[in-house]
Amino acid sequence: MRKPAVSLALAVLLASCAPSRSVQVQLVSNMAPGREIDSASVSMSLGGAANWSASVPLPATASLGRPVRLASFVGLEGGRYDIVVTLRSGGSLVQTRRVVRDVD
Repeated sequence: MRKPAVSLALAVLLASCAPSRSVQVQLVSNMAPGREIDSASVSMSLGGAANWSASVPLPATASLGRPVRLASFVGLEGGRYDIVVTLRSGGSLVQTRRVVRDVD
């Protein structure tokens, strides 16, 4: 049986002409959308409580071999953010990955 693998690519972008900060969350995986997973959700928190969230359906026509943008959070203050990506199939949890990222 193939062990599912999930990798996350996070990009923190600082706007060059404004004090606004943003985080983009992208997913790359060898899992098959529509067969092994059908949705992904992202929650991001600063200081404990989930302050931002997004959910994305992953239809069978999706390809996860290249980065797929799950969320873009803008207007952030500096700090240490907890980012959790959860993959589901039919509402059941398949895999979760947590990443901590400093935003300056």
